[in-house]
Amino acid sequence: MKRRDFITFLGGTAASWPLAARGQPKAARLGVLLFSSSDPQLPIIQDHLQELGYVPGKNLLATQRDGDGSYERLPQFAAELVAEKPDLLLALGGDVAPYAAKATSTIPIVFVSSADPVRLGLASSLARPSHNATGVTLLLDDTASKRLELIKEVVTACAAHSLLVEPGPSRQ
Repeated sequence: MKRRDFITFLGGTAASWPLAARGQPKAARLGVLLFSSSDPQLPIIQDHLQELGYVPGKNLLATQRDGDGSYERLPQFAAELVAEKPDLLLALGGDVAPYAAKATSTIPIVFVSSADPVRLGLASSLARPSHNATGVTLLLDDTASKRLELIKEVVTACAAHSLLVEPGPSRQ
């Protein structure tokens, strides 16, 4: 073997070695904590994950626990999901995110909440959350008055406004 061939062979081997050592990419691990398995957001999220290239069983390992419409078992289910060591926890429906947040302070949590994340203890403030949870809130006292102002501007013929609120079950 000539010197030049040997150097080319050695350089090619050295360049491809890291690629061979990596092998298959690690599958993403997702823990999903639900208030109810009939949550209408779940199929939408599953569709978007597939659009992003995450295929369950292939490059996505998802573990799901749902409270079946009850808050009592959510602390246990959150602890079970944390024990699985997911890369991310997803909390959907009925303000289940506080249960996930109590179960871990290190695993990132993405939530969809129907209450104020500051009041739920998920964030220190809206401007600087400072915890391991992030997400979307549907109701905030701070924005409720702004919503009513917008309604008043859009529907100018409306003389009176009212807001119906259904109180949720009391939580610890």
